[in-house]
Amino acid sequence: MNLRDLWSTIAIWFDPDRDFRSLDKIEHLFGGFCVCLLLQPFTPSGLSAFLWTMAIGLAYEAGQADVAHAQRLLGKPGYGIGMVDLVYDGIGAVILLAFRWRLSS
Repeated sequence: MNLRDLWSTIAIWFDPDRDFRSLDKIEHLFGGFCVCLLLQPFTPSGLSAFLWTMAIGLAYEAGQADVAHAQRLLGKPGYGIGMVDLVYDGIGAVILLAFRWRLSS
């Protein structure tokens, strides 16, 4: 099996939606902010809060992909593991950490 065949096998699991202005992306931005906010009392540093936020976002996206797979919706925009969605989760966490850093200095 060559690399092209391998990619065509796993590419179906990824969300092809690349619209940076959709409501879904705003929800992920807000979700990343809120998850990072909820993790603040339990994490010793901003980096660990960021990493936990990203891990929770990845678990959420994997769950969505599993549901999409069960409903035979994989490969359609909005269904699957959204890499752009994960970026927006991270941006939300970074916004919170920037506010936290700014308020503490």
